[in-house]
Amino acid sequence: MILTLVALLVSSLMYGQTGTAVRGVVKDAAGEPLVGAVVALEGSTSVVSVTDIDGRYALTLPSATEKQARIKVSILGFKDA
Repeated sequence: MILTLVALLVSSLMYGQTGTAVRGVVKDAAGEPLVGAVVALEGSTSVVSVTDIDGRYALTLPSATEKQARIKVSILGFKDA
């Protein structure tokens, strides 16, 4: 069964010396929050978060990647889009 993954990037940006904070909620196609989804800065192994019971995550992007950052969401049982 192929499920569509919808990542709602309800993000708030806060600028500072340490980078940009990005927060959001990951939900499935039916609008249900996904627990345990891995949210990461594409190409990075150190900027990673896992969604909580409500599908929420938070990341801090390094200053050098703020304008060109791509976030990837993955979870077992879902196909990459």
